[in-house]
Amino acid sequence: EAEESLQALSDKARVSEREEQRSRRSADAAEEEMRHVETPAGKAEVMEADAVKRAVDMTAVARREAEDGERRVREAVPDEEKRRGEELARKVARIKAKTEQYRKRAAADKREAERLVEKARERAEGETLQQETSQIMADAPFDRSAETVYGILKKLQVDRDELNRRAKDAEAESRHLASEPAEVATPGDLKRAEDDERHAEKEAKAAHASRELAKDSAGTMEVERSAMHHGLQALRSARTSYTSAMKLAQSAAERREEAHEEAEMWKEEQQKKLAEEQEERRREEAGRQDSLRE
Repeated sequence: EAEESLQALSDKARVSEREEQRSRRSADAAEEEMRHVETPAGKAEVMEADAVKRAVDMTAVARREAEDGERRVREAVPDEEKRRGEELARKVARIKAKTEQYRKRAAADKREAERLVEKARERAEGETLQQETSQIMADAPFDRSAETVYGILKKLQVDRDELNRRAKDAEAESRHLASEPAEVATPGDLKRAEDDERHAEKEAKAAHASRELAKDSAGTMEVERSAMHHGLQALRSARTSYTSAMKLAQSAAERREEAHEEAEMWKEEQQKKLAEEQEERRREEAGRQDSLRE
């Protein structure tokens, strides 16, 4: 026990010695710092540190005051008003969800309209009717139905550009309104949400109407294309008939020319025969006259 007590006293002495050394070093550091503080640079550093500390303290005080003010405001709101605000917030969230559904439906209708327009345009561009029309219009009169088809295509292209622009605007507005609903809404928020809902519903109806118009225009264009195709077939048949008639007329003219040439040749032969007969008769008459004179 005496040895253990001696060992404990020795440990305490060593600890005390270390603390004394630490205190001495702290005192030396403090003395060195005091000597540094007495210099102009040290005084400037001390003043800067004090200013930073005061700014940090003022910021913390301002933050605490702001938090206390918000807490007092929250505590000052009656429970009934808070409940009404939460109900308005839920209603605004439901209206925004419905508005988003309208926008999605409008975007789907716009994509369908664009698909119809693109399909019709590709089909029209893939046909060779335009080249055949140009070729036949250069040779025969045409009823201008091709211009009607390409006018419809141009109008559909304009409608598609307009639908693309509306779709981009709707997408931008959707991203703008995609934020989370506030915890407590106001009647103004409710009114704005209802206005957005009505606007989105109108856009959805307009997009649906545009889709139906694109479908009708595509059908009309198909009918016009079919009519133009049949018209081109009729024109080709008429042109073939005209070509055949011209060939027949040319053959008839050639045969008539040959018949005329044969008639001329027969006439010349007849005239030659008549001249020979007349010459023969003249010679016979001369012979008779000579015989009579003899």
